[in-house]
Amino acid sequence: MTGPTIYDEVPYSGYPHSSSHPDQISTVAFLHGVEPPAPLSCRMLELGCGSGETLIGIAYAVPGASLVGVDLAPTAIARARRTAEALGLHNVEFLLGDLRDLLDGSLGKFDYVVAHGVYTWVDEATRDALIAVCAGHLAPDGLAYVSFNTHPGGHFRRALRELAFWHARDARGPAEVAERARELFAQLSELRSDADAWGALVATELPQLANASTDFLVHDLLSEHWSPVWFSEFAQAAARHGLQYVGEASLHRVSGPWEPNVEEGLRRLSQSDRVAYEQIVDFLVWRRFRDSIVCRSGRSVAGTIDRALLTQLHFRPAGPLSGFGGERDPVLEALASATPPPIAFEQLLPQTDLGTEELTQYLFDTARRGRITMHLDPPRLGGADAERPRISALARLQAVDQKYCTTLLGGVVQLEGPVVRALVQLADGSRDFEQLRTDLAGLGGPLLEPEQLETALNELASLALVEAG
Repeated sequence: MTGPTIYDEVPYSGYPHSSSHPDQISTVAFLHGVEPPAPLSCRMLELGCGSGETLIGIAYAVPGASLVGVDLAPTAIARARRTAEALGLHNVEFLLGDLRDLLDGSLGKFDYVVAHGVYTWVDEATRDALIAVCAGHLAPDGLAYVSFNTHPGGHFRRALRELAFWHARDARGPAEVAERARELFAQLSELRSDADAWGALVATELPQLANASTDFLVHDLLSEHWSPVWFSEFAQAAARHGLQYVGEASLHRVSGPWEPNVEEGLRRLSQSDRVAYEQIVDFLVWRRFRDSIVCRSGRSVAGTIDRALLTQLHFRPAGPLSGFGGERDPVLEALASATPPPIAFEQLLPQTDLGTEELTQYLFDTARRGRITMHLDPPRLGGADAERPRISALARLQAVDQKYCTTLLGGVVQLEGPVVRALVQLADGSRDFEQLRTDLAGLGGPLLEPEQLETALNELASLALVEAG
């Protein structure tokens, strides 16, 4: 039996992570030449599922999937079960338990095994057990996702962690330590100029920590076990359990392409060994976090992404065009105007003046900068042109008392303003366009002009919140 944990004492405000969605994992594997299990009918296991934010989003948007989550915190599992029950989800199960009790593979085989925010936040024995459990529950053609803090960036974060503990040495309890640490980070951020190299490094790290929530600091930087590893150490641990590296789930963290002389130098230094190459690149770009995908050893895995395979994917903007700035971009505008997104390559190509090779290069570079997302087999989405628009029941539930909504692609969006929050809750598929206008005004808001409501619904559709009819 498990007892209360630090996560019960200080509940963690978890968020869904689109990088651990089967759609995203399968896309990255596909681009590396690995045939992935079908994400829309997969079996998925999440180790350290917390309150189920990620799995509930997937269970709702992908009804053909079968999902299991395991966590050690009783209150988190209870919240996950309540949410699943409120949404009437029957394809997800939440289990209270310790991953170290799963070394016998007792839960069966899964197409996707996910462990987000666990590996470098537990002791060394549990880290090894985590990889063993992933391997023991992975189907022959399955894919596992493990995120972790890594070096060299971890070294600087460790210095901040140690300074924070020293500064809060008289604090009582983890919440007070986090509060004192946040105050320290905020003051240091204001005091230190970024005029030199050290100041510039401080300036890149401190703002996030100075604005971090108490629960984030308690369970991340200031957790009892916080041990970043070099990528090579993770790869060796995976290899001991019969697993090999595929690629990074977050494509915006993929480094390169470099200038030819840089690439040649990297290959020479690494002697064309992929693990060594990735390790050296981490140092070159000062990486501090990875979300790595692995598969069973022996499968053929391409060391680099085959950009020709982008012709078989779907694409959508990663955010509103207003957030990108710069000159007009016809390709991004074509992606933004797709109803509903994402749009397939073959549909996008005729809307541009680019050839196939030019467009694949553009899309790869743009995805690598985090401006668009790529999808192999995404869940179906709806457009704002439906007679009775229907926002997902999950988003409508979250809009009642939360600041964010989970998209049908597993991401997170902020709900800005009471009118938008009210619209999300009212657009349940029972109201047509005019009824939405009237009922919004009846809640005390303004009577929106038709164009304003149309714009708002289009924005919600572009955020992947509208269900397909």
